[in-house]
Amino acid sequence: MLQIIPKVSLLNAEKEFEKAIKSIQLRGYINKPPVSVTGGIKWDLEDGKMKPLSVGDITNIFCPSRRDIYMKRVLRIKDAKNWGRVTGHFVESCICGFTDKYKDNNSISNIRTYESLSKKAMFFMADFSMKNKKAVAKLAKFKTSPDEDENWLLRQLDYALRHELVMLRATRKLSGNNPNNDVIQHMEIKPNTKILGISSPSTPDFVIPGLSAIGDIKTGFEFKDYFRLAAAGYALAYENQKGEGNDINLGLIYYFPTRKKDISFAHLYIFIIDDDLRQEFIDRRDDTLLVMKEAQANQKNAPPLVERDKYCIYCKYISECDKSRKK
Repeated sequence: MLQIIPKVSLLNAEKEFEKAIKSIQLRGYINKPPVSVTGGIKWDLEDGKMKPLSVGDITNIFCPSRRDIYMKRVLRIKDAKNWGRVTGHFVESCICGFTDKYKDNNSISNIRTYESLSKKAMFFMADFSMKNKKAVAKLAKFKTSPDEDENWLLRQLDYALRHELVMLRATRKLSGNNPNNDVIQHMEIKPNTKILGISSPSTPDFVIPGLSAIGDIKTGFEFKDYFRLAAAGYALAYENQKGEGNDINLGLIYYFPTRKKDISFAHLYIFIIDDDLRQEFIDRRDDTLLVMKEAQANQKNAPPLVERDKYCIYCKYISECDKSRKK
């Protein structure tokens, strides 16, 4: 994540997209529809008949019918661990640990060669792998296809960390230690759950208040467009808690591939959290809460099964849904 500051600074997004940012109306602090929940869902949240949902529950759209959320929240079935879930936690732990170690390290700007930066990344990965050797050893048991390879994953992390240090050095050389560029990891955001329908605390992977930016680390086989919805949800939650004058305008997704592809490296996606994206998150929120409301009223009213080969291969509830397919 150390690459975020130089890339956002070079883009100068707030100035470049000033008109688009000024047009944003759906702020988390307006506390009225469509930002706020309405009708029966609002009443059920206020009465405690329904619980708010996390940003992840709303935006991690593994199943188009949202049968996954029905399994998790209504039937309370524990999701099975799989390659995607386990490596996702592993990658996030590594990237965040590396960021914590080096984000305030001023000596990086004095390093003159790429080889020296590479050694720092290599030593960190060796230490991280040793401290997490049980987790590394367990990765093999979750492999289900040839593109899932723990050794390849570790190499990709090593290459990503080298790039992170190169970008950190660029930041130190270009702008020094600007407090407005502080990356705050895992900030606990506490929105009004009965207004937004979003649980509290909501915890994005990182917030950069000085750049009006918020974001998440995502992993998988390929970048999914719905990853951007997480930034919209966290932006609404942040604005709801902090109030007017604390706008979040930029979304950042740090995407790291965890399955082999021809070309694989970490990507940073930077985008404006405009009204279209905010409205899409709000629509997803309302749809997911409605699934919850209907299912709680009648547990037999389960969302339909979807096409297995198209949507379910990497789903953590695939074995549960297969039981229903056999009936």
